[in-house]
Amino acid sequence: MERSLEETFNRDETNGRGVGRRAVLRSVGVAEVGLAAGVAVVGASANGEPTEIDACTTITEPGEYVLVDDLQLNAGAREACIVIESDDVTLRGDGHTITGNGGATDGFGVAVNTGATGWPLTENVTVEDLTVSGFQQGIRYQFVDGGSVRGVRAVDNSVGIAFVDDVMEVSVEQSRITDCWTGLWLVGDSEIGFHPASIPIRHNDLLRNDTGIRLGAWVGGNPIERNRIVRNGIGIGQELFASENGIRYNHICDNEMYGYLNSDGYWVDLLGEIDADPEDRIDQGATALENYWGAANGPSSVGDPEEPFTDPETGQPANGDGDAISEGLDEGISNVRFDPFLESTLEDVGADLE
Repeated sequence: MERSLEETFNRDETNGRGVGRRAVLRSVGVAEVGLAAGVAVVGASANGEPTEIDACTTITEPGEYVLVDDLQLNAGAREACIVIESDDVTLRGDGHTITGNGGATDGFGVAVNTGATGWPLTENVTVEDLTVSGFQQGIRYQFVDGGSVRGVRAVDNSVGIAFVDDVMEVSVEQSRITDCWTGLWLVGDSEIGFHPASIPIRHNDLLRNDTGIRLGAWVGGNPIERNRIVRNGIGIGQELFASENGIRYNHICDNEMYGYLNSDGYWVDLLGEIDADPEDRIDQGATALENYWGAANGPSSVGDPEEPFTDPETGQPANGDGDAISEGLDEGISNVRFDPFLESTLEDVGADLE
C-alpha cells in the first residue's frame, strides 16, 4: 500500500527506528541493541598518539582515535561498526567511509552509549570527518552530554544521524546528510519525558531525504540555524509537544510536500497507528522566523487553498511561491509561525565541505 510523505512521517517506528528511503514500505523488526560476543575492544594509545582503527571495534577508554582504512560492517556480525563506551573520546574518520549492507535493519555505523538506560550520561564524545552509508542509523547518540558531530557525510541510511532520549550539548555542524529516510532525527520519548535538548544544529546540508529534520516528542530548546534544507520530501517535521527550537536563518527551499509540517499533536501509538480523532489531538505551535522559503514572497499554504493560511500571530497570509507550511486545527490558520520571513538568500549558509 502506498502512502503519502505526510503519512510516512506520521507513522513512527519504535525508538527512532524507521524504514530507509530505498525501502520505505519494507516492514522493520529490529532487536534491542547488543554486541556480539567476542568483538574487538580498543583503548587509548600508550604513547599519546591517536589510536589507529582498521576494523569494527568497541572503544572503552578516553582518547583520540583515527580510522586508517574504510570499514565494512558485515551482516549479523554486530549491531554497530564502531561502539563508543567511554567519556572524552574523539573519533576522526580522516575522510574514510564506514559502510553497512543497505538494509533498513542493518545496525549503526557509529553508536555512542548503546543499550543505555539513563544516568549517568556518557560525556564529551566527538565524531568528525567521516562518511557513513547503508545503515539503519548512520550515527547514533543515546544518553550523552557534550561533544560534536562535525564534517560528517551520512548518505543513503534509514536515518542519517539520530539523537535518542537524553542527549545534551552535542552540536551538529558542517555535515551533509543526503538520500536518507530521515536526515537528522531528534528522538524524544513521550511517555517518560526523555528528549534531546540544547543541540546546536548549524551550517549543515540536508538534501534529498524523505524528511530533512525530524523533531520528535518533547524536543525543544535546539537552535537550528543557517542550514540548507533543500529538495527533501518534508523539510522539517515536528511531532507532539516539540517547541521552541530556534529555527532561524535557514534556506528551506524546493521541498516536495512541505517546507514545515507541524503534525499538530497526533497521538501515535507504539505500532505507529495514527489516531486522527480531533478530540485526541492537541493544537501546538511551531516557530520558524526569518527563514528563506525559496521565494521573495514567502511560503505557500499546502494544497494551495483558495484562501491561504495565515500566520497564527501576525495574520500574514502564506500566499507566496515558496515551500508549503501546514494548517492547524483552526481552519485557515497555520500552526507554523513564519512571519517575518526573508525575501532573499543568505550568505554563509550550509556546510562548507570539499
